[in-house]
Amino acid sequence: MKTRQIVILIILLVLTKDITAQVFTNYTTATSGLPDDFVNGGVVIDHNNNKWFGTSSGVAKFDDVNWTVYTTANGLIDNFVTCIAVDANNNIWVGTNSGVSKFNGATWTNFTSINGLPIDAINDIKEDANGNIWFSTFAGLSKFNGTTFTNYTILDGLPVDGIMNLTTDIHGNLWMGTMGGGISEFNGTTFTNFGASSNIVDTNITAIMVDHNDNKWVGTFFGTSVFNNSNVWAHNYTALDGLYGDYVRDIKEDSHGNIWIGIFVDYLFDGAITKFDGTNWISYAVPQGLVDYQVKELAIDQQDNIWIATGMGVSKFEDVTGITNVDSQISVSVYPNPASQFLNISLNKNASLFNQKIEIVNAVGQKIEEINLINNQNSTISLENYSEGIYLLKTAEGSTKFVVKK
Repeated sequence: MKTRQIVILIILLVLTKDITAQVFTNYTTATSGLPDDFVNGGVVIDHNNNKWFGTSSGVAKFDDVNWTVYTTANGLIDNFVTCIAVDANNNIWVGTNSGVSKFNGATWTNFTSINGLPIDAINDIKEDANGNIWFSTFAGLSKFNGTTFTNYTILDGLPVDGIMNLTTDIHGNLWMGTMGGGISEFNGTTFTNFGASSNIVDTNITAIMVDHNDNKWVGTFFGTSVFNNSNVWAHNYTALDGLYGDYVRDIKEDSHGNIWIGIFVDYLFDGAITKFDGTNWISYAVPQGLVDYQVKELAIDQQDNIWIATGMGVSKFEDVTGITNVDSQISVSVYPNPASQFLNISLNKNASLFNQKIEIVNAVGQKIEEINLINNQNSTISLENYSEGIYLLKTAEGSTKFVVKK
């Protein structure tokens, strides 16, 4: 009896503490409306929190319920998408190897080198504070003001013509990553270049992001470099510091200031996403639920979910933290808790009359089971295949925890 009391006490202590759980939800052609699992063109979130994916078979829009696919049959210039962006007016810009398409929600407008682009193959797209749309190509940089294109090359001050990625800082300056030339800042008049002499970890740039403190995070073949808000080199981070790998594919910042880095080391065919909170590094890969090692690009939605475009579909990553165990906060109850052989799940008396979609995930964020409760329906699930440990039960209204004890 004394031993039993000690065990129950330990369980109660665990249940009173907040936990962290991570949940992956994966979308592929087999499970969703994606037109192709090769999401080479990346992902972007529009102002209505819709998710847009660029694939090798067209563009897909996901509003968290419905999928809509756009191809050349709808007006897209090319189905093989290389990049995708959204502007301040919620227009979607799609880069391809055949030019650029702009979608205003109703019609597509296409632009090619005939209209003024330096070449038709587009690497990245970014809008600046003045509403200009910038395009990076292997033949230089291009600015579109809504009417005309203005192109820039090494003759104008670029370190090289191979421009890979684009972003802007809080001052409205344009930043670009190059292939072999490091990074470059353009203030509208002058290019300022940061190459090997700036202590950057590598001059082949694969990603660039400006955080809320105006620090510049630079992804390369060999790790990540950070330049401070005075544009002075501050840090280099590699796998030795905590990155999952050195070949960085994308960098984003969430609303809490966490830095998320997409990694894919192609020669090892290994990749993951790495989170850095300023002190700690933690990575999530296929064993934790990521749909594929081949990470292409990241985007962060209005709920701070991380959307990961990969070579084999899309993953949504929810980093659930600080969850309390108060049944009145959610629409379902679970009992017994702890449980061993089975678990009862029932709607609370004040629950919504709408269908309740329930997900059960384990402590490392893998989804174990999905259940649908309708109105006042109860459900009993078998725990035969569950391991001992703490599990998170999630509904649209909130989350609670339960313990499996064999």
